[in-house]
Amino acid sequence: MRLRVPLSVLRGARLPSDPWTKRDAALAQAAELLDRSRCPGCGQPLWLAYDPKLEKRWQSPLPKRCHPCTAKSRRMKKYEGDDVEHRDALHFDVELTD
Repeated sequence: MRLRVPLSVLRGARLPSDPWTKRDAALAQAAELLDRSRCPGCGQPLWLAYDPKLEKRWQSPLPKRCHPCTAKSRRMKKYEGDDVEHRDALHFDVELTD
């Protein structure tokens, strides 16, 4: 992930037009280094994820179901047909009802 906005601007400490501080640059470099040191598939640190001695110790727990995502998927399925124009222009939201 490449940061395009300095952390100090996101925190509201400086204006977006201000130049990057040395601290902002160092934090952005650290964040990028941290991202590169993780497996892109599972997010675990590479030094653990690629250690063959740990291969049999990893386990994947049962999946969790996000019920709003389930509702969204069901709604999206209704718009999958060839007769739907500009499908990429449709945006689906979820809301909690009574």
